Parts: sequence; structure tokens; C-alpha cells
Amino acid sequence: METWRFINTDYNDGFYNMAVDEAILNSVIEGKSPPAIRFYKWNPPAVTLGYFQRADREIDQELCHAKGIQVVRRLTGGRAILHDKELTYSIAISEKEKQVSGSIIESYLKISRALVKGLGGFGIEVEMMARPCKEKGSAACFDAPSWHEIVWQGRKLVGSAQTRKHGCLLQHGSIPMALDVELLFSLLKISNNQAKQRLKENFRKKAVSLEEILGKEIDCWDLAKALAEGFSQTFNIHVRWDALTREEEVNAITLRETKYSQSTWNNGTTNIPRP
Repeated sequence: METWRFINTDYNDGFYNMAVDEAILNSVIEGKSPPAIRFYKWNPPAVTLGYFQRADREIDQELCHAKGIQVVRRLTGGRAILHDKELTYSIAISEKEKQVSGSIIESYLKISRALVKGLGGFGIEVEMMARPCKEKGSAACFDAPSWHEIVWQGRKLVGSAQTRKHGCLLQHGSIPMALDVELLFSLLKISNNQAKQRLKENFRKKAVSLEEILGKEIDCWDLAKALAEGFSQTFNIHVRWDALTREEEVNAITLRETKYSQSTWNNGTTNIPRP
């Protein structure tokens, strides 16, 4: 059985969280790390934008600044996500590993199976979306489940995004403890108030949080351990709880300062070179 790294970095700001994901991906690409799964949280809250989104078109950055909410562009695609009360996972792994091999949709399916197993072990019976929703939504993630994303009674619970680089993939996803729908939609740039209200109500119907499902607060560490067990059983791997290496820490700090906290990255357009 293979041994994978499982890393818990707890709370960090959004710039650093995105930098750590890239730093671990770089370690896997360079052959310095086996497959790695990380669990992390956010302080202060942050909005992450999909790689191809335009910050000036999607987000009220002045309001974000006034509320102490960071805005950071992800390496991955998709739509905007407000990260506050949640547990986030990320996986960095070679595309050749049998556990994730195949197309993007096939790898989503395999990773989703592990997440479903872990959530089931935590007492939450969920399923995978059989087909993507074709309904036009807002700039926000969670209002339209995609292929193999995880839903509870038809409502989206886990939103994930993936990118590939030099034969390796990075996938990360948000598992909300609670959803602040009013705050999220106050930050989105939607000029028509009627349209905003309609999208907000649609979002409430299509998204769900763990606390809404279970009716109580969640211990994120207990959830992370259940998810780790889900990956272990589904992928037939040993779990080795680990910390960032010194090289990963230095790389992450550098990436935070020179890339993820910079307006040239966060406010850029799709002319930014692919990661």
C-alpha cells in the first residue's frame, strides 16, 4: 500500500492558503513529495475567484476591503467562493496515479467517491451529482452542481475545482460549516436588484451547509479525520499525518508575497499566463 501525506495547516489567510496549495503541487511535480492531501481553514474570510474570472467585474472589492475580506485568484477555474466557516481540502498528485487517472471528469469521480465515503463515516449521507445543471447561475459557486460534485438531497454541499500542470493535478474544494448567503451576495456585482434577489433565493435552495444538515456545530478536525479515512479506504492507501517541509514553507511564503497578495495577479485578466 502506498503512503500519502495528509497535512493539516489549520487557519491561514487566503493569500497564504492559495500559495501553500501551489507549493505542495510544486513538490509533487518535482518528485520531492508523494501524493498529498491538505485540510485548511480561513482567517480572515476570503473570496477566491476562478482563474478566468475578472475581479473588477465580479466582486465589489471596496466592500470586501471594508469588511476585512480578502480577494484572491485561484489557480483553478470555476466561480467565486466566499470562504469563512468551512473546511477546505486540496489534493496534489501525479495524473498517472491510478487513484485519479483519466480525464478531468473521471478524476473528479474518483476523488468524489473518497469524499462521499468520508462524509458517510461522519454521519452524512450524500451522493454525487449525476449530470451538470444547465441553468444559468450567478458568478457564485454552489448555485449549480457540476459533474460528480457532492449533493445532499439535491443541494450542493461540496464545491471543487481542478487544474493540471506538468503531469500533475491540483484539486481543491470547499465544505461549508455554515453559509452566509446575505454576505456573499452583497459582495457580488449584480447590477439588477431583482435579478440579485432571484439568484439569492435560488442559491438558498441549491446549496447547503453541514450545520444545516446536522443541526449543530461541527468539529473541523473530526471531519478532517473522517475524510482522511474515506480516502484511505477508497484509494487503499496508508495515511501519514505530516507538516509542510521547510522548502514548502519557504516556497509558500515567497508565492504569497510575490504572487497571491499582488494586484497584478488578483486583478488581472485572462491574459495572465496559465499556471
